[in-house]
Amino acid sequence: MVRAFRLKRNQPRVLILEPIGNLWGSEQSLLEFASTAADLRIAIYYPKESEFAVEVARLPTAAFPFFERDLHRRSKVRRIVACGRLLATALWFRPTVIHANQVGAVRYAQAVGRALGISVTTHVRFHEDVEYLSALGGKTHSISKIICISEYIQGLFKSTKTLSAKTVCLYNAYRPKANWRRRVPMDYPPTFACVGRFEKNKRQDLLLEAMSVLRRRGNLSRVIFYGRGRNGDSIDGQLKKMSERLGLKESTVWAGFHRNVVNLIGGCCAQVCPFECEGLGRVIFEAWDAGTIPIVWAGSGGPAELITKSGAGIVYAEQTAECLAKSLHEATLLSKNGRSALIRQGRRWLRANCDPENYAHSLASIWNGVK
Repeated sequence: MVRAFRLKRNQPRVLILEPIGNLWGSEQSLLEFASTAADLRIAIYYPKESEFAVEVARLPTAAFPFFERDLHRRSKVRRIVACGRLLATALWFRPTVIHANQVGAVRYAQAVGRALGISVTTHVRFHEDVEYLSALGGKTHSISKIICISEYIQGLFKSTKTLSAKTVCLYNAYRPKANWRRRVPMDYPPTFACVGRFEKNKRQDLLLEAMSVLRRRGNLSRVIFYGRGRNGDSIDGQLKKMSERLGLKESTVWAGFHRNVVNLIGGCCAQVCPFECEGLGRVIFEAWDAGTIPIVWAGSGGPAELITKSGAGIVYAEQTAECLAKSLHEATLLSKNGRSALIRQGRRWLRANCDPENYAHSLASIWNGVK
């Protein structure tokens, strides 16, 4: 079904491609933007059979549920048909810009963009995306602008001058969900939250090891994991077995995936993000929003950038259980005033850099400027 969209003069007409349709950070950011973009002439092209589809139905935005998921696993014929379907949609909507919300859709955006003489832009959200675009070499000439979600991601393009010249940094939009006037008391004994997909790069295993270190030292803190692994991944079971082996069964809670964790983590001592590498880290925003402080590794990329710029969290120097355990203990010793000051700093940074209305204006300016 195609729904009506509002028109405004002198605004670009943008067809946004969302190829996956999960409800992870990239899709959440798009939803935050689209919910404030009623005055922009945008349409979203996405997979019909997806969690994302339910949320798009609530938006005041033109919707085209025609994208086929996992096209890289399909036959060449299926990919050609997918391009034809996208081309037909573009001919109907008449965009001035085609935007790939994730790099996985950029080849289809380029194919249709070249056919119709339309500008193409893309978001880059992961360090793997930088490697992918760099490997394309001259095939990226039709991309007019590359929108990086952090300075860390933008910096990864420095070795490729042609692409680097096309980059711009724009932090993801985020709309607060908690009541910032309400004081949230910390749980006792102290509880740590860890929000995110279960995968090796997220290092939930390191957090379990750090909790084991604390327990041996008489610290009775507990940890709640909000998340799950990808379908068919065995990491969920591996982490639970590890928890039992370390004697943490009684102090570890496996809460599963929750779309909105802000109302769940407010009483936690800290939001622990032991990630190896992350483009930005929406969970940092959620921590500040909920009224807790984030803990991140200094080499994590985007998360470390956020804490360094805002001064609103704890950064640990080495990716070891001992070093992380020290920071966890430090978080439990923070005074009420010290904790409140960090949360206020984080929220100020969030308001100044991630306001959805300002984000929409910035995106519109980028799209207006491409050729």
